[in-house]
Amino acid sequence: MSYQSDRLLFPILGIAASAVLVLLWLLRYNDFDGKRDFAIAFVAMLWWLLAGSREVTVQAVECKALWASISWPGLALVPVAWCFFVSTYLRGGPWIGERLRDVVMITVPLLAGALALTNPWHGLFYSPGSTLDPATGQVDYDHGPLFYLMVVVTYPFVFIALGTTLLAFKGAAPRIWPFLAMLVLVTLIPFIANAAYVFADFTVAGFDPTPLTFALALVVFSWLLANNRMMDKAALGRDVLYYTSSEPVLVADTNRRVVACNRAGRAVLFATPPAPGNEEGVLQAPVLDVIEGLSQTVSELKGGIVEIGNRIFEPRAVQVRGPIRRYDRILGWSISFIDITERERQAQALRKALAEAEAAIEAKDEFIAVASHELRTPMTSLRGGVDLLLSGVLGEFPETARQILELVRRNGDRLSELIEALLDLQAIENGALRHDPAPTDMRALMAEAVEEHRVIADAQGVRLELVPGPAQNVIHVDGLRLRQIIDNMLSNAVKFSEPGGRVRCYVDFAECGVRLSVEDEGIGIPAGAEEVVFGRFTQLDRGSTRKADGLGLGMNISRRLAQHMGGRLAYEPAPGGGTVFHLDLPAVPPQAA
Repeated sequence: MSYQSDRLLFPILGIAASAVLVLLWLLRYNDFDGKRDFAIAFVAMLWWLLAGSREVTVQAVECKALWASISWPGLALVPVAWCFFVSTYLRGGPWIGERLRDVVMITVPLLAGALALTNPWHGLFYSPGSTLDPATGQVDYDHGPLFYLMVVVTYPFVFIALGTTLLAFKGAAPRIWPFLAMLVLVTLIPFIANAAYVFADFTVAGFDPTPLTFALALVVFSWLLANNRMMDKAALGRDVLYYTSSEPVLVADTNRRVVACNRAGRAVLFATPPAPGNEEGVLQAPVLDVIEGLSQTVSELKGGIVEIGNRIFEPRAVQVRGPIRRYDRILGWSISFIDITERERQAQALRKALAEAEAAIEAKDEFIAVASHELRTPMTSLRGGVDLLLSGVLGEFPETARQILELVRRNGDRLSELIEALLDLQAIENGALRHDPAPTDMRALMAEAVEEHRVIADAQGVRLELVPGPAQNVIHVDGLRLRQIIDNMLSNAVKFSEPGGRVRCYVDFAECGVRLSVEDEGIGIPAGAEEVVFGRFTQLDRGSTRKADGLGLGMNISRRLAQHMGGRLAYEPAPGGGTVFHLDLPAVPPQAA
């Protein structure tokens, strides 16, 4: 059964090799419905074709009959797999269930192979009347009843494939009709060739022409399938995204000529819209400027603003390069125009609001500065006059008048504190706060503050004491500002203590810094009250029967002064009830300041 030169052998092998290459390429680079069934039909066709080529090249009639029988599993599987492919490709699924489909695709080729290969025992597939034609060297087969049984089994699958394809014309877009027509021809031509072979003994050089015609048609169809986008989900998705996007998109070539444009682009980007089927038109001037600004050195463009009518767009361009990387050729640019009208209007409104806010802050700062400075001079004179009257230099006053003068002095002191607090707050916010660090003995500073507040504490029945600690704790800090923080801590603790209570002050020194603590025995501060305690013009009422006087700025300024010094002011519940405020400051050496 050795091969001999035959005029059909090399064409058959060439078609088979081409078919294999096309199949591998199609499976690797394309994704479509029915891909598995298509591959099975393709492989079955190759089986049929290669077995048929072996039938052509062997000499003995028994050998030719054997190879003809071997080709039958592929022969029977081709129409079955093709039918299921067409159904799945066009309808999205086979015309029968998935499991039944698999059963049919296994049963039909196994049945055909079994009937054909057992022919030497029953003689009902190819009858003993099959003879070798000496003139052509091919077998003139005398087909038996089992042969026609397989024809009856397989032909309905061909009819179903044809019917499914013809029905697809109904409702299909006209641009799809040429592709559907090719699918009809791929199904119909091999069927006509096979029917001519079965019923009219038509052959090509004594060979069944069906596998040859189907192989050629399948290769052509595979090429069309690879280039057809009808069932390519990714391609269709890109088409939908491109054509239905609300954002204008256009494609320009290297000559800056628009070669494609979606529906939104036609409506927005053109002063004179292009005619149907032709992308030529008169572009809006801003769009033309964007295209003219592109160059081959610009691989990506993002940013900028383009105003078209009453809309604002941000153009984004990306280079389109050729698929052959070796040449790395630039084909043009894909340019999308992102509508940022609302975003830009909001940004403009925010910019306007920010400018107004900055103007208001500037006006507020200016008012505070002017008002504070203008109030400071008369307030100093007022306090000086009241102090002079209370000193008795000008004579004694009735008790009622003295009480009124005391009230005036207390309120004058409060106004002076408010003025100084407002000036400090303004200096902090403007970054104009002066900071003059110098070596400062922390314990001495704390002891001095305690002594000055003892009179006020005694008047409220509060015991104020400094807990013993290290004799000397010197750090490099602004003593004046630190004393301001300590005064606020002590005043706050005494103010919110009940008569008979105690306020304890601590100075703890470590290598990393120093901690100043002021602990009271009041009712305490509830959790989550930091915004109130350290807020501006806010004050926490910690008493059950009274409210303490205050401006609501002391602790806010104290915390910001602590941060300005690189420290931290915070509070926590005291172990025995009440609250303890901690001021932590870094121990900066004098030479490092």
